[in-house]
Amino acid sequence: MTTPDAMLANLLAEVKLADKKLAQLAERRGDTENSIRAALRASDRPAAEKLALALERIKDEQRRLENQRAQAQRAYEQGKVKIRDLKSNLKSAQAAKHTLDALNAVIGAHGTLSAADDILAQIEQEVATNEARLEIAAEEAESLIEPEIDPKLLAESVLLEFEQGSPGKPAPRAAPPASKELGPGPGDDGREPPPGQGKSIG
Repeated sequence: MTTPDAMLANLLAEVKLADKKLAQLAERRGDTENSIRAALRASDRPAAEKLALALERIKDEQRRLENQRAQAQRAYEQGKVKIRDLKSNLKSAQAAKHTLDALNAVIGAHGTLSAADDILAQIEQEVATNEARLEIAAEEAESLIEPEIDPKLLAESVLLEFEQGSPGKPAPRAAPPASKELGPGPGDDGREPPPGQGKSIG
């Protein structure tokens, strides 16, 4: 079984690996965005659309890695605190057990410490309980690590969504037809009306 210290090391390695991958993705994202702008300036629409799909795959991978990193970081911090506390309790209980063992060996034969055996049994139980808690803490931390997802399968899944239309997103609304400019109406040639045809004054 993986030890608690090894489990913490694995979690920390997971965080650092995610940081490295996120830095690489950020660089790829910037390059792709610049390429899209260049394609649009060159009026190369097909190339721009292809690059846009690649950009969406990069964004999706970034979101997945950020979530994975956050979970690993949270598990590492929580596990570090829990294991440190349990180790401290275990060390104290073991020290008390060794002290009582020595005391019991010296005076136990004379019967002057009749309760020593009961106390020793309680401390042994506490040591066993703390050891079990350490194992449970390691198992809980291990269960928080998500398995790696095949990047190829992820990319294919995102591409399929775009080919079928992104689910949950409304289709772009068509632009309204350009309104025709109305010419002058009958009798409305922009000239002043002849005298006597102005507005009547009530």
